[in-house]
Amino acid sequence: PGVAGGELLTLAAQPHLTPPVAALESLDYDIIENAIYRRERYNETKSQRRRKGVMRWWVVLWVGFFSAMAAFIIDYVASDVIVHYKLKLFNYVMDQCNCRWLPFLVYIGINACLVAVAAAMAYIEPASAGSGIPEVKCYLNGIKVPHILRFKTLVCKIVGVICGVGASLAIGPEGPMIHSGAIIGAGVSQGKTSTFHYDTRALKKLRNDVEKRDFVGCGAAAGIAAGFGAPVGGLLFSLEEGNSFWNIALVWRTFFSTIIAAFTFRFFMSGAEGTTWGHINEALYQFPFVSGSMPGYTIAQVAIFIMVGIIGGLLGALFCQLAHHLIALRMKILKKPIFKAFEAIMVSVVTSGAILLWCSLVVVFNSCRRMESPMPEHVSQFFCPEGYYNDMATLLLTPQQHTIEMLFRASQFGGATLCFLFILYYFLTLYALGTAIPAGTFVPLIITGCAYGRFLGDVIEDLFPDLNLYPGTIALVGAAALLAGIMRMTISLTVILIESTNDITYGFPIMLAVIVAKFVADYFTEGIYEIMIELKHRPLLMLDPPAYMRKFKANDIMARDVKQFNEAEKVGKIFETLTDTKHNGFPVHDEEGLLTGIILRHQLITLLLRPQVFTQNPTITKVPSHEVTGETFQETYPRYPDISIVDKLTPEHKQQYIDLTPYMSPCPYSVHHESSLTRVFRLFRLMGLRHLIVVDEFNQAVGMITREDLAYSEHKLAHQLSTDH
Repeated sequence: PGVAGGELLTLAAQPHLTPPVAALESLDYDIIENAIYRRERYNETKSQRRRKGVMRWWVVLWVGFFSAMAAFIIDYVASDVIVHYKLKLFNYVMDQCNCRWLPFLVYIGINACLVAVAAAMAYIEPASAGSGIPEVKCYLNGIKVPHILRFKTLVCKIVGVICGVGASLAIGPEGPMIHSGAIIGAGVSQGKTSTFHYDTRALKKLRNDVEKRDFVGCGAAAGIAAGFGAPVGGLLFSLEEGNSFWNIALVWRTFFSTIIAAFTFRFFMSGAEGTTWGHINEALYQFPFVSGSMPGYTIAQVAIFIMVGIIGGLLGALFCQLAHHLIALRMKILKKPIFKAFEAIMVSVVTSGAILLWCSLVVVFNSCRRMESPMPEHVSQFFCPEGYYNDMATLLLTPQQHTIEMLFRASQFGGATLCFLFILYYFLTLYALGTAIPAGTFVPLIITGCAYGRFLGDVIEDLFPDLNLYPGTIALVGAAALLAGIMRMTISLTVILIESTNDITYGFPIMLAVIVAKFVADYFTEGIYEIMIELKHRPLLMLDPPAYMRKFKANDIMARDVKQFNEAEKVGKIFETLTDTKHNGFPVHDEEGLLTGIILRHQLITLLLRPQVFTQNPTITKVPSHEVTGETFQETYPRYPDISIVDKLTPEHKQQYIDLTPYMSPCPYSVHHESSLTRVFRLFRLMGLRHLIVVDEFNQAVGMITREDLAYSEHKLAHQLSTDH
């Protein structure tokens, strides 16, 4: 087609369309309903089905509990231990020295050492760097990202984010909490650990990609529920930003897991904060207003909410565009891990220096504020005269959750302070994004959005005092708008913020600002998670097919040299095919060449390791061997053996046959080679496929489509057209 060809020819040279050097594997979210599966389902009793259901509920309970414990450890150690004692030492040195250089040096030095530890964690396990949300999103989409669900990654993630947050970087713990919950969901549901070589053998029925995907989604939801005390928001976050595949039965289990996570986190925080154990109070990040009152808003303020949403969308689009160039530059320049570690330490030094400089400017320009009642709880004098306090230091030299509370509650912050806080945190968050340490961006973006919203609220209140505008309300709306402009979250973000305010009254302004901000930002750029996924060349399949796919067909992108097997195939041919290729799915055909099924690579390797299934003649019985059960194929899940492990085949074995019909999936998904590419995309995306067979008019397999073929079809088609021209 001429139009499509013209469009794609202009895209052929764009670097972001270049496929990755080493393609990632996909996950098998399509159940293999072979003869063994059907036999076991037929013989399954009602009590066995009930036991499996109870097993799922038991697993999600512990997923919620352990996810909350991980969040509690991160918050308590980072904020209540490291930040507390660091600031205590900083103030002690400042009082004893009566100088500036020594306390500044202590502050910068401690932060640099903490970031060095965080960078070391990312060096030990590179998969622990960043927030982990893009990786979890890819996994739930069907991409097997290496090492993201390992126990080693969990330990490095927790230690790294504790040190990063404790170092006062413009990062947050919420992304690592989500990633940690996903790892816990994957680990608990399998009932075994490869790290410690221990297998409980209690959850063998849950060892497949479909079950594991569901528990990973539960863990991700539990992570956000623990931090924000938002179980419904966590559930919706997993649905909106994580799970590409969803079913009604999973909703209730995920919600139960998020409730357990929120309750468990608050229970342990009640004792850690010195109050009565079991006195359930606020979560980690709550947005309370003055004296717990809810000032509300008027209908005349709706235009202000829309304006805040527009500004949030523009700021979010700018942030994403700058982040795209900065992360791409880092990936281009910082190739070696040691360079990434040094760069992270440099980010720490720059961040600490900028914070101290911003706080010092208040003193230099004689902008200290007189202490009046009521005062913020965590007030900082920071070289101001007796009876005065430094409002910038009060906001910057304190744990992040206290900064958020003060931006909503306290009124003792000048407009210049709020403006400079917004500018500082906006660029420090941008600078910290993409560094080689475990880090999230949710909380610093809340602070940034609150600062700009609060500043706008103060300005509007001064200009139009009759509006009775409460600055804390605009701070909340500003945080929602900026988050939506950067992360492009909608319903989950709205619900998380509503749950954090404990008042449905603010649902409308939050939702309005979120929708406007997302609409404005989408006009300019993609969201930050999509940008990071694109830069890492992850073959993510979005919800809807790209527009260009409407003009192409399945045979335009399919792989044509398809390796196929007969229903009764020689052992030697199977072994040679697996040795010579890296394909993971192979169509199976009958004597007339008609498609009858598909069999996976790990199934064939498992059969080759069991000579008892070999036969002397190519006999097709469609009856599985009693030596092979459903658990036989799942014994080594998820790390299936390589073909190199098959080293005991004799020449006599290679002349024998394997009847593949009992083990193959006899009803694979397939499409006609003239099917539209949009139809292929939707079938692939909605059914969670790893392979899609392309057939001709006679039902003979003529091609195969995989996730990589779809994800990089734009580049492939552009390359073909440019070659033809």
